Amino acid sequence: MASYHSATPYFIEDDPVIIHYEVLRKVWLSSVPIKQVCLEYDLSRSSYYEIEDRFVRYGFAGLFPYLGGKTNQEPSLEQLVLIVKNCRPSVSQIAVLRVAQAVPVTQEVADSQMISRILNSHGYGYSRLETDRDFFGRIQRSLAELKALREKPVEGRKRDKRKETFFVDADPYHNRMELLRELFFNRKAKVYDTCIRLNIPVTTYYRLIREYRLYGPWAIISANAYGKKDSISDELQLKILLERLEHPTWSAQQIVDTGKLRCSRYVVNRIIKRWGLQDKGRSPVALDRFLELSKPKTEEPFRPIKTAYDLLSEQIILKTRRINRHFELICKKMKTHTYNICDPGPFILAPFVNDLGIVQSFETYGPPKLRGKEITNLAMLNVFRILSGYRRI
Repeated sequence: MASYHSATPYFIEDDPVIIHYEVLRKVWLSSVPIKQVCLEYDLSRSSYYEIEDRFVRYGFAGLFPYLGGKTNQEPSLEQLVLIVKNCRPSVSQIAVLRVAQAVPVTQEVADSQMISRILNSHGYGYSRLETDRDFFGRIQRSLAELKALREKPVEGRKRDKRKETFFVDADPYHNRMELLRELFFNRKAKVYDTCIRLNIPVTTYYRLIREYRLYGPWAIISANAYGKKDSISDELQLKILLERLEHPTWSAQQIVDTGKLRCSRYVVNRIIKRWGLQDKGRSPVALDRFLELSKPKTEEPFRPIKTAYDLLSEQIILKTRRINRHFELICKKMKTHTYNICDPGPFILAPFVNDLGIVQSFETYGPPKLRGKEITNLAMLNVFRILSGYRRI
């Protein structure tokens, strides 16, 4: 971005998606010979034709080299690993392996390397940063979208009319990539005009450049949120699994009664059938020692900060705290004389200012020279103007 003096990200060195797109763009749009392009990018002609076939069939999504491979390896094992890890975030990888080896559906494919790859691909790697799950969750959703795009071929592109059919309306992801490329290389291009020409909302452009800096070309593919999850929670599934593994002869009703589960026998039987735990002659396996029980967080009661007025008596406060002399004279005079108040505002606002802790905060964090000074009527009025949301005081 710095070398091209562009505020829009696009080019990433050695990224296969960008290289594939540049190769196809030169051949299809610029009419450069295939042999020349392959020599420039050190690409075999057979590899080029494979990329072109995927581009013609799937559109821009076909440029991802991951589209041809498997997107889900052992989905049952992946689901079980995520259930255990979501319910017990601090559990070790060995404990997850023990659970996978005990469940009949996953015991044949349970492997420490496979479990490690699953955990890393979902943000449970060694770094364990808080943002890892969000980052890899976005990648997983984009990968699921790529898998869905593989089942919906894009029509309209023809090899004998490459230049005319390079852009098609049925491939919106191609327009997004072209938008970033146009604004990256062309300094005179304007965001609004380019978005209108490529039929892309301007709001989509700003979201796109923000995500492109994090995910690269993966940001081009939409990452739709997951739909409604299963009605059975992960915690409930794990409880039923552990009870069934430890007590294979128990019925569904016994599991519900013993664990005090808030579900029906149908739900328990459904989980038992899903993970292949119908055999009551299996040897019992107790896995509670490997899994740490989740400790519910106890919310501490709110304890407000006690001021000097709450801790000390009135007599001690009057003796040890400095009181404004003018205010003290008025208080003494009010004991024997009647006052006609024309503006009761300060008397109404003063208790609120005191109860909100503004006076105490000013005494604690305010300038030392001004501590103990009187708060005027205008100052109290400005405090309430701020609390009311006035833009100007």
